[in-house]
Amino acid sequence: MRRPLFKRILYAVTMFDPYYQSNRDCTGRQSLSSIQKCTAAMRTLAYGVAADAVDGYLHIAETTTIKCVKKFVKVIISVFGDEYLRRPTVEDLQRLLHVGHEQGFPGMLGSIDCMHWELKNCLVAWHGQYASGDHKSTLNDINMLDRSPIFHELLEVKAPKINFQVNGNNYNLGPKHALFAKKQEAARKDVERAFGILQARFAIISGPSRMWCKEIIRE
Repeated sequence: MRRPLFKRILYAVTMFDPYYQSNRDCTGRQSLSSIQKCTAAMRTLAYGVAADAVDGYLHIAETTTIKCVKKFVKVIISVFGDEYLRRPTVEDLQRLLHVGHEQGFPGMLGSIDCMHWELKNCLVAWHGQYASGDHKSTLNDINMLDRSPIFHELLEVKAPKINFQVNGNNYNLGPKHALFAKKQEAARKDVERAFGILQARFAIISGPSRMWCKEIIRE
């Protein structure tokens, strides 16, 4: 990570959450600095190491590192969510439709795939709902997508209305044809490569999730 980007994140996190601001305890000792806490969270996310792995480098205990990671992801979503995690606008959707049309995929907003993330601490009650070891309880992509809230706004008629034209016919998020499906299968490698880059940048999702709460895992 480049220094300016790190400083931008560090400043935003420190200004948003007082937990990352360094102060003194009742004995007058200086607490952990904001750099130590942010670095602990970033290294855990980037390298996927256990929480106690950064102790020797940053002198932070395991429980403190876990707390830093949980708070860090919440702050990132709160501070940068509107800029980088926002819903697409009508202009964004029209641009995606144009790009898809230029690539031979008219009417295609994007490509969706499900990346399975193993749960190290998968509860018995969750078996059959989430993927477990050796794919014994893994649901297929269709069922996983059916459980996802990604299409809720579309079903609730809250999503932006987008029309597109194929072969002179106007559609409103029309059906997928056999030829379209065949071409899409050939282009799935692009989605798989995107997940590969994601896993390379954030190795924490390459190994089993060590968290227990579903909300924390999602963040």
